[in-house]
Amino acid sequence: MVTGTAADLNHQALRRSGARARAAGTRAGVPWIAGGALRILRAMKPFLTAVSILIVFAGLVAFFVVFRDAPRTPLRIAGAAIAVVSFVLWAVARVNLGQSFSVGPQAHALVTRGLYRRFRHPVYLFGTLGIFGLILASGRLGMLWLVAVIVLLQWVRTRREDRVLEQAFGDAYREYRRQTWI
Repeated sequence: MVTGTAADLNHQALRRSGARARAAGTRAGVPWIAGGALRILRAMKPFLTAVSILIVFAGLVAFFVVFRDAPRTPLRIAGAAIAVVSFVLWAVARVNLGQSFSVGPQAHALVTRGLYRRFRHPVYLFGTLGIFGLILASGRLGMLWLVAVIVLLQWVRTRREDRVLEQAFGDAYREYRRQTWI
């Protein structure tokens, strides 16, 4: 049985992973020589987060400009609503990740705040729902196969990420996984 708060468990898991990394001659799994470049990238993460959010919303605006003269059917309106709500939630989840964001699966910290209190992978979930909404809003239902491919790829990605997080945070992650969806 796991005892203590989520923050305590997260802290304990980080201490264990740091001790393993020091024993291997690395810092958090990265050779010391790459530390300078990583510090620069970490310092840029808030900027990169803002840029990625701006790019997604600029694309969303461009999408609606391109399809502004399309007939407003209930399916297209529902798709537009799904896309807008999903991309807003995607942006919130991306901000909730903070410094823990990485392209590949890495265990920086166990994020359990914001949307991560209820969803293990809200960036993947709401990004996929946003694309689904855009396809509906465009009226190009023949593109729905793309959502199936994305779901498959995201499933593989979440499985890989779950393994990395479980290895790094152990019981704390298993408890977190038990309490969350997707």
